[in-house]
Amino acid sequence: MTQQTIQLKEGEHVAIFGQNGSGKSLCGMNALHYSEIFPIVIYDTKLDNDFYTIIPEGFTDVTVYNLETFKQVLKMSREHVPDYIIVRPPPEELDNPKQLDQYLLAHYYALPDSVCYIDEAYHFHGNTGVCFAGLKALLTRGRSSKITCIICSQRPFYISTFVKSEVKHFFVYFLNMQKDLKEVIDIARFLAQDLLGENKKTELEQYHYWYYDVIKRTGAIYPPVHDVRQRGI
Repeated sequence: MTQQTIQLKEGEHVAIFGQNGSGKSLCGMNALHYSEIFPIVIYDTKLDNDFYTIIPEGFTDVTVYNLETFKQVLKMSREHVPDYIIVRPPPEELDNPKQLDQYLLAHYYALPDSVCYIDEAYHFHGNTGVCFAGLKALLTRGRSSKITCIICSQRPFYISTFVKSEVKHFFVYFLNMQKDLKEVIDIARFLAQDLLGENKKTELEQYHYWYYDVIKRTGAIYPPVHDVRQRGI
């Protein structure tokens, strides 16, 4: 099988789960690189410079480092909003999910017909699993505004039930912790035999993943996505 590309659909919600180094980030970057929906807002809490290497030639980008600057970008006329907006909140906000949620709320009100990519999503509601107004708006009313959401995390156990219940497409990479495996199985029952069967445990090959469509109740194992990172830029 050839390498895959991920094509986003407007208003749909995607979750990408997998431990560090499993291929999770490559999956998200693939989806963002091949997206036909713009603008794309990347909430980057890890300061991952690879996000800059996925921007196709000819597309515009801007990085913002605080909420006020983000709001200024959102006030721009639509034709002047950059194709890729990388949001890097200051370190003191990373342990304050309620403050981080203000970015999502501003996004909801100002950017219909867009992509919201949340990297390491647990930062936005904390280990208590509390969902605040911005995240709730994006995952519920955001559909009617054609806002596509991608939720990424190494630890699905810490992602709130509300978030997972609003996702249609799951991309599941290697997960080592039993709690995380069970969280996935609670949603995608077809994975139970492969992940925690009594007589066998299917191991994913490196960078392979399980894909599951919640609505169709179908899923399969797929080979690695295409690595879209451009080196040397």
